[in-house]
Amino acid sequence: MTVNIAIFGSCVCKDIFRSVYNKDYKKFFKVNFMQPRISYISLMNKKVDFQKEELKIEPDTPDNRYATQILDNDLSKNFLELLPGDTDYLLIDMYFEVLFGIIPFEDTFITNNFWDYPKVAFDKRIDHDKYFLINHDYRRYMKQWTKCFDKFYTQMKTRYPDTKIILNKIKMVYEVLSKQGEYYVDEQYKVKANKLNPYIDMLEAYIISNYDVIFIDMTDNIVTDENHIWGKSFVHYNKEYYMKFYEVMQRIINGEQNKYYYVKDDMVCTSAEIPGSLKNVKYTLMKKANEDVKVEKTIEISQKLLDKTRKSRLYKLIKK
Repeated sequence: MTVNIAIFGSCVCKDIFRSVYNKDYKKFFKVNFMQPRISYISLMNKKVDFQKEELKIEPDTPDNRYATQILDNDLSKNFLELLPGDTDYLLIDMYFEVLFGIIPFEDTFITNNFWDYPKVAFDKRIDHDKYFLINHDYRRYMKQWTKCFDKFYTQMKTRYPDTKIILNKIKMVYEVLSKQGEYYVDEQYKVKANKLNPYIDMLEAYIISNYDVIFIDMTDNIVTDENHIWGKSFVHYNKEYYMKFYEVMQRIINGEQNKYYYVKDDMVCTSAEIPGSLKNVKYTLMKKANEDVKVEKTIEISQKLLDKTRKSRLYKLIKK
């Protein structure tokens, strides 16, 4: 008998259940439903009226039909309506929440899916200048996101009380394993990863601080792999990641009751409860706020020094 898995997240979750990484997964698991590339803020707000023709992508290929369906789901906001009732586990991750963000649209929100919307006629109706990312103003984003995730979790547990939720801890990585088997650092990836990873941590901390989920963190010593089936990307990890995660899923369906799984010294470890140090979202927010204050003070001091320099006699002589 197979266990039914649904996914609201990214390929980080889906690729665990691919034969290229775990060849016998179909003996034990069936991915019965998935919706990727959608923000919780979009999902839990009002549906959008649209015509099917507005989402068509030419030529008519499987990849283009897949992208069309993703946009249809974003506008229809139908995940909770379509999720099969026999789903045993729901896997979620925060990658697209942080990568895409949202766009206000009429009296609702849609996901800022800059991969797919530009391909369709509906894109002409979107004011892309209004897009809003968590790193633009995380306090304002978190206020909206927490409200929507609260609503999502409540409805999940009301509609699907027997479905267990697994939060897949993700990390945007910049160390790369090349096709030749050598390691190097992608400096452009490093800049973006260092900017966005704290916000991923923040969202995850909120969830594990407030809700009953299983938290799986297999991100110790992971890299992005040029040999990945989808190629190099922030979250296309080395094969060992998917194998370890699959090991954890096997342990869970075989009756383990732990809430936290993690890697230490290349071994999968467990804990009956999620450590409090990971749950302290207030500390995370406070730390980030303090960092912002430091940056603001630095800018303020730099501006004062610049103004003072501009007023100096020497500066005026040099300008002449």
